[in-house]
Amino acid sequence: MLEELARTAWLTVALDPGAGPLEPWLVRKHFERKHGRDAYYGQEKRRHGG
Repeated sequence: MLEELARTAWLTVALDPGAGPLEPWLVRKHFERKHGRDAYYGQEKRRHGG
């Protein structure tokens, strides 16, 4: 995964040398959709006890 992320970053800079970091709101949006209180990405949460 790390190598794929490094490749993606390298390609981004190769295509646009002026590319900067993502906007904080965009990073937060994608983090929250998987890990936030109201996560909606990935598998459903498992219920304990059967």
